[in-house]
Amino acid sequence: MKTAVAGEDPNWGRILMGIGKSGEKFDQKKIVIKLGEFIVAENGKISEHYNEEKLQKYMEWDSILIE
Repeated sequence: MKTAVAGEDPNWGRILMGIGKSGEKFDQKKIVIKLGEFIVAENGKISEHYNEEKLQKYMEWDSILIE
C-alpha cells in the first residue's frame, strides 16, 4: 500500500489484498474502503460513486487518510 500512496496511485485493491492475506475471516460485503472523503469500495465491489480522477487529485496531498 505504501507504494500506491508514494506513487499517488489510488490502488485500493492493495488494501483489499492486504485484508485477504491477513488470515482473518471476514465478510467482503461488510468492508468499506475509504480514502479521504472518497468511498472507493463497498458491498464487495467498487463503489458506484468511485471517481478515479478526483481520487488521484486527493492522492497528491501530503497526508492521506485511509479507512
